[in-house]
Amino acid sequence: MVTSFVTLGASWKGSAVNYGTSLIGSAPTGDSAKGLSTGHATYDWNNRFDHSFNVLTPFIDAGVGNSIPDTRSFNRPFTSFGYLAHFEGGTDVDLSHSLTLTLSAYDIAPWGTQTIFSRAVAKGAVGSGAQHGRVFETNHQTTGSASIDQDNGFHRWTEFQPEALSRLRYGIHAQREICIQHVLVGSRCESEQASQRQEVHQVTYRRAIT
Repeated sequence: MVTSFVTLGASWKGSAVNYGTSLIGSAPTGDSAKGLSTGHATYDWNNRFDHSFNVLTPFIDAGVGNSIPDTRSFNRPFTSFGYLAHFEGGTDVDLSHSLTLTLSAYDIAPWGTQTIFSRAVAKGAVGSGAQHGRVFETNHQTTGSASIDQDNGFHRWTEFQPEALSRLRYGIHAQREICIQHVLVGSRCESEQASQRQEVHQVTYRRAIT
């Protein structure tokens, strides 16, 4: 079973800046042995500020939570449990009516005790690697200081949306703190009802930068 979650959100458009806020809460219904859950209830409160200047839409995201959030474009190879703040700043570039480029940099700033649950190493198994602090490569569960999931890096996404209900996305996500680069290609098909969304294909290539 996957993790169950609920999202509450609101947005306001202004002459100087647009603002959106969202609160996500999840229940530990997923299998923590497979890295699908932390075994705890989690939350994330995110705030976004943006403004469009012709083809550019600069934005700033800032939030707090007790687990590093995945995004619609990128799922980390682990889940985490522990208090943290997260920040992202960048811009969307409208290249055409159906093609968008996103460039951004991000920072994950945890504090206190942190626990990581690997999606790459099964419970009871031992993996290999763990260079540059990549503890999720060797152990299924690791508890330690804030340094084990502190992270920063950048995103570069290109999204092609030829129709209202379909998307093709290509992106690069580079994690500088743990020296990993992810290359992702995915497609998404959405029904007219927002509650019925289906990811039809996604391929992720992860390369460690030693």
